[in-house]
Amino acid sequence: MLSVHRRARRGAYHTENNCEHGAINNCHIFYMICHLFSNNLPINSHKIMRFDPFQNRLCRKIRNELSESLMGAIHSRDLAPSNAVAQKYAPESAEECINEYISNRIERYSVIINQIQSTNIAADETYIIVLLLWDKELFFEIHEWLEPKWLKAKGTEKSILQAFIQAAGTYILLEYSRDKGARKMAAKAVATMLKYAKLLPDFLDTELLI
Repeated sequence: MLSVHRRARRGAYHTENNCEHGAINNCHIFYMICHLFSNNLPINSHKIMRFDPFQNRLCRKIRNELSESLMGAIHSRDLAPSNAVAQKYAPESAEECINEYISNRIERYSVIINQIQSTNIAADETYIIVLLLWDKELFFEIHEWLEPKWLKAKGTEKSILQAFIQAAGTYILLEYSRDKGARKMAAKAVATMLKYAKLLPDFLDTELLI
């Protein structure tokens, strides 16, 4: 998009400087139009055909805010934070793929919170919540859930948490057809999980995860 703006400005500049004296006013108007166009074009002026946070800023923002809201919902055992984000980004005028993503996420978030409520799972049960998120294929949310814990961890625990983040990241990359990066990330995750398999909680079946 920036290259289009530059071409518009450059074209206007050359046109203005090559104008005959009698037509300079028209050239100046053309330059102003190009300038206004380049400065006022909306970030997402084109139709979003596919929800892709790697390629679209709005999609990335929605994914990040929804995921962050789920972290709050897990601690409060209340889906209200996520519902607030959904209402913010899913008006009737929103793109279909955005509405579908939000609706699908909220549906899965609801299941997670219901499971936490019904079985009285504490927010500090790191790996149980990982398992719940994994079962609903909420891989980006796993990354968000584990990253703060990974930053504080040390030694073996830090390596294990990183492996889970990498394993989840593998599926995130695969979802958006980034196969090369997924293969590299999966190799790292598998190596660490196999190395520390005996240290993982019994309820985590690493063969299913990897």
